[in-house]
Amino acid sequence: MTFLPLFFSKNYLYQYASQWKQILKSIFYFFGIIAAILTISIFLFNIDIQTQIKDYCFFGVIFVLIIVIGYGLWINRPKLSIIQQIPHRDIEIEIRVADMFDLKGSYIIGTNTTFDTEIGDDLIAEKSVQGQFTKKFFMDYKDLGNRINEKLVTYPFDTVNFEKKGNVKSYEMGTVVKIKKNNIIAYFVAMARLNEQGVAQSSIEDIIISLNKLWEFISTHGGTEPIIIAIFGSRFGRLIEKRDQIVDKIIQSFVIACISKKCTEKLIIVIHPVDFLKWNLNLAELKRILEYHCHYPNF
Repeated sequence: MTFLPLFFSKNYLYQYASQWKQILKSIFYFFGIIAAILTISIFLFNIDIQTQIKDYCFFGVIFVLIIVIGYGLWINRPKLSIIQQIPHRDIEIEIRVADMFDLKGSYIIGTNTTFDTEIGDDLIAEKSVQGQFTKKFFMDYKDLGNRINEKLVTYPFDTVNFEKKGNVKSYEMGTVVKIKKNNIIAYFVAMARLNEQGVAQSSIEDIIISLNKLWEFISTHGGTEPIIIAIFGSRFGRLIEKRDQIVDKIIQSFVIACISKKCTEKLIIVIHPVDFLKWNLNLAELKRILEYHCHYPNF
């Protein structure tokens, strides 16, 4: 998806308008610098620069106004990325509007407790994060399924007590599997259950359990490359909480985990541009959430 619609969206323009004081301050500041440079030049070089300026006064003023207004708008543009460092730790948390698979790092893929991989009705939605990951990095979903099943051999499981498509072995909420293919690393974490109709269902409690187990697993099985996570559970997990509330829980659980362990040097929480536009997410509000958890981590 092109990012151009973002810059003309109601949400983005509203954030722009809310910064009008900073924009005016930057315009007058830059205009003052230009005026000072011209004044100093006239004094030092003692040439008939004033006549030359008058000859081109109108066009010169228009040119300067375009430059200073453009500078003010550019320097105060709403950011599509915010970063905060956790105090006393060489660890950063970033919230970014992007397609997560355009970024480099280890991907967090939310899945169901039966670890199904087939894309289609009653199983994995094509537009879900798992569906997109499978289409991008695996020619055949069976290949992904086989890799996951190899990792699950030593894990305890139950058998679902109803008829369903796909796998019937069900693992604990928060079970994590690490998948590697070439230079791609992904952590599949069970954060939802499929019901008899093949519909995934989760809760904020399930998400918190899954996140806590995820950080623990990565701290002992992962590297220190960036960890990339979407706002999982918000759509196909059918959580009732808003997306900013889920972001809050992701940040909070990660900061708490950093008290006793190090999972990565950078966590990137990704908001897809479509969600950013559709749900009018406000990075300024998310920044306040991020700053709160990072400034008061209870270390």
